Amino acid sequence: MEIKRDVFQAIADPTRRHIIEMLAQRSLNLNEIAENFDISRQAVSVHVRILTECGLILIKKQGRERYCEAKLDKLNEVVAWVDHCKQFWTTQFNSLDKYLEKKTKKMIAHSTNEKTAFVYVREFDAPKELVFNACNGTCRLNFAATLAPGKLFHKTSFSLSG
Repeated sequence: MEIKRDVFQAIADPTRRHIIEMLAQRSLNLNEIAENFDISRQAVSVHVRILTECGLILIKKQGRERYCEAKLDKLNEVVAWVDHCKQFWTTQFNSLDKYLEKKTKKMIAHSTNEKTAFVYVREFDAPKELVFNACNGTCRLNFAATLAPGKLFHKTSFSLSG
């Protein structure tokens, strides 16, 4: 059974991407390609075979030497796929941006001068004295406590000196 390879398999490996970059500059024989890598010539031959199966390089014989030439037009498949993904995600993020903008305007319209805040909580798996001492110098801590209806958080701040 013959393995069907595509251009995405070719560019999935960094060694093959580097071979493509080298061959985009000029044709090289297998020895010249192998000199650029810390892998065996046999391993380079495997990468060259995969690139050939994917249609990204063409091997031409010149005497006893086999020269590899890049066929970069096959990379247009990757460009088309990336463009499709870019268009899809741009549409999705634009839609999200419009949704958030609309929701933000509604929140502002319904608010009664209350501040909107983002709260980040970080827990450390260490004794509190060790965490406090790790704050070299001044460390400002904010605590949030639930209060009466209508107000979600009350912030209390204090500073620790090192």
